[in-house]
Amino acid sequence: MIRLFLRFSRQSKEDANLRSFLKNLFGFGVKNLSLYRLALTHSSVIQKRNDLNESNERLEFLGDAILDAIIADYLYTEFPDLSEGELTKEKSKVVNRRTLNRLAGKIGLEKFLQYSINFNTEDTSLLGNALEALIGALFLDLGYIKTERATLKMFAYINLSLVLEEQKDYKSLLHEWCQRTKKEVKFRTVNEFNLDGRNEYEVEVRISGEVCAKATAYSKKKAQKLAAKQAFEYLKIET
Repeated sequence: MIRLFLRFSRQSKEDANLRSFLKNLFGFGVKNLSLYRLALTHSSVIQKRNDLNESNERLEFLGDAILDAIIADYLYTEFPDLSEGELTKEKSKVVNRRTLNRLAGKIGLEKFLQYSINFNTEDTSLLGNALEALIGALFLDLGYIKTERATLKMFAYINLSLVLEEQKDYKSLLHEWCQRTKKEVKFRTVNEFNLDGRNEYEVEVRISGEVCAKATAYSKKKAQKLAAKQAFEYLKIET
């Protein structure tokens, strides 16, 4: 009896903490807490827990579709001049696993997630998948309108506009611009340094022979992308 009471007491405290977390995260309270507990249950714990028989995989499937719709609507409204292909590219920047894992980490989802200790949340899509499942749970609990509002509120944790900007491939965009304007573009590594045991590379970008920008980074690829972005700013090219 005492053991049962302690288990009930612990569950009640966990439920109260989860309700509080979700209210702060969404901006409003939830109704069916069991949906959110399921959304935060990874399949890796099912075989180890006798009291669990379902994971968050179905909710993840649903949440993935709902998230796609929300972000598509946001982009369609915010960027009226983008073509269908351009909108698709922008959407992929937001709903990819890297962005979703990052957002889930920012909001502190891991502390409520039930998963096997053998899983490393930094090396898998576990957190991003759970975030999608959470969106699916919210949709079933409170409908699309509140899910949309809460989802966009969550993305404020990583600044949705900044995510879109960060993931622009300025090197590819610069090549495309040069093709359109019939200009030649070249990237050249002009210096290599070794600072504290790490190699650092300085890259310049030339447009039709003129040096337009230079950038330094710990990889040539990153330095080229930074130099391309600076070239965009120097040449005042609109993206």
